Formats: sequence, structure tokens, C-alpha cells
Amino acid sequence: MKKTLNTIKSALNDPSDRYAEACRLRATGTHIEVPFTLSDHAEITQSVVDIADAALNVASAPDPSDDLSLRPEDLPAMDRFLQMLDDRTAFEDTQLDPTPRSGLMLAIERFRDGKGRMIWEGALPTRVLLAKKTEMDGVWYAYTIAPREEDYAGPQDVVLSQDKDGPYDPFLLGDPTMIHAWNPLHVWLPFPQDYQAAGLVSPIRMTAVGKAAMATIETQSQDNPERDAYRGLYYAIAERVKRHAQQAFSRSL
Repeated sequence: MKKTLNTIKSALNDPSDRYAEACRLRATGTHIEVPFTLSDHAEITQSVVDIADAALNVASAPDPSDDLSLRPEDLPAMDRFLQMLDDRTAFEDTQLDPTPRSGLMLAIERFRDGKGRMIWEGALPTRVLLAKKTEMDGVWYAYTIAPREEDYAGPQDVVLSQDKDGPYDPFLLGDPTMIHAWNPLHVWLPFPQDYQAAGLVSPIRMTAVGKAAMATIETQSQDNPERDAYRGLYYAIAERVKRHAQQAFSRSL
């Protein structure tokens, strides 16, 4: 089923529960111990505070009307989940080295400044493909990655599948997963505990990504307004990651 743009927007921008709570406490001036310290560059927006406030009003008791029994129409989804478990096991068996390098796909769980203070932590990780190391320590040239959003693919997207490009972690990257060769960025990786290695793209496929990146950019607003809007969501994510990387550049001056 094709993801809606609103679903994708929420997945990209919803904060983690603890990040939202920390922002709510900062915004209200409440002095309560939180799991981590927020950076002065933390994204404390009203929408993040509202999410935390809403979470406080959600009843924790389960709805007795919920029907948890397995229905015949649920079987295809169950088969898919079991296949994902098999794919995850195959990926774990590779014991992929998490050392940053060209072709490594990462799931970045949080962004912190040089002192370890939190800038952003999403409910879901930010996924990137590392392409080339820059001259700055810990800073890489990369592209955004999208899980199971191939319905929005264009000429500058490279779609990967477990059959042809696996194994990679389907729970972190989805299957299929899509590389946005049109959305380059700089990513700073100061703390290895903040990201997970999720897969490795072959040299042949990296060449395909490079060719897609060099392709002429189509006029999205005329050809496909929906894809244009889709790209806008990921351009915003790239800006967030770039702002984090800019801290590495400023620290070097």
C-alpha cells in the first residue's frame, strides 16, 4: 500500500517520547531530571511540545474492545513479517563492520553536539547512505534513504531489494529501500553509539547511485507535483542533518 505524504511527514518529524518530554520541560521551565541534556541548538518547537502534552493525556489502559485474534486477511502481513525476521537473521549473520565507509547504510537514532548534548532524537531513525569521506574528521558526504517508498521513485532514485542487494536490515531500512541520489548532504558522526549499521551497498550499485546523482534533474512541479512535495519532505530532513554537520565545521575554525 502506498504511503501518504502525511504518513511520511510524521515518520520523518515526530520526536522520540523522551526528546519531546525534555523539550516540554525546557519550554515550561520545569526543573526535572531528564535522561539527557538538551543542546542550545535543540529543536524545541511548539509542535514537539504539543506532542509531549498530548502523550500525557493518553490513557494507558488497553481498550477492551480491541480484537487481537488473527483473521484470514491478516495472514499475508504475517507471512511478510516472518520473511523480515529471516532477512534480519541473514543480515545479522554477516556481522557487518559498523566502521563508516563508502557504501555503508546507517540508521541514525540521535544527533548530539560535540559535548554530547542532544540536538534531535526522532521516533524513527534518520537513514543515510555514506558515499565519500570529507576532509573534516567524522563528516561524510551522503544521501538520504527511504523505507518502502518506491511509489515515489523517479529517475534519480535507486531502489534496492533483499533479493538483489541484500542482506540488509529490513526493520531499519524497509524492503524495498530507496536511495535518494537527488538529495546529497553532509552528515557528522561524532558518536558511534548514536547510529547503527544497517547494510552495505555493493560497488556496482554505488556506481548506479553516482550516475543517478549526475542525471539531469527533472522539472517536478510540471511532471509530478506529488513527487515534488515528497522531495520537499526529504529536503527538510537533509537541512536538519546539514545543520548538525555544520557544528563540526565551526569547531574546526
